[in-house]
Amino acid sequence: MILIVATLVSLVFFWTRYLHIREEAREHAGHKDFPEYAAQELHMTGVQLDSLKKIEAQNGDQVHRHVSEVNDAKVALLGLLSREGISDSAMRPYLVRIGEEQMKLDSSAFRYFERMRKVCREEQKPAFDRMIKEVVVAKGNRHK
Repeated sequence: MILIVATLVSLVFFWTRYLHIREEAREHAGHKDFPEYAAQELHMTGVQLDSLKKIEAQNGDQVHRHVSEVNDAKVALLGLLSREGISDSAMRPYLVRIGEEQMKLDSSAFRYFERMRKVCREEQKPAFDRMIKEVVVAKGNRHK
């Protein structure tokens, strides 16, 4: 049970950071979308910006689907609150489902940034990596 809870906490932590990466980037850049911010910060070409926008558009539906699945799994778990004396073993299938859905979401987030990174020229990649890490760390510091 401790392993399940630890896994869930880790997954929620990483997903929470991902959810706010684009928003955090927008705040830092004063732009409405992450591709514009990245293109400005990395001095990208118009072709690169167009590629980032395409990736962003493709990613949106997938993220919304995964977020919905995670939320549905959490709602199902919370449905157990109406019953008295729920055992850990009765919660386990719900927690496993949440973890599996969260894993899909985090995998999608990783692939999203991986695809964006491929658009970068070699000399832009270190700056892209720093930019993503800074946004994630900045978001994490807002929760302290």
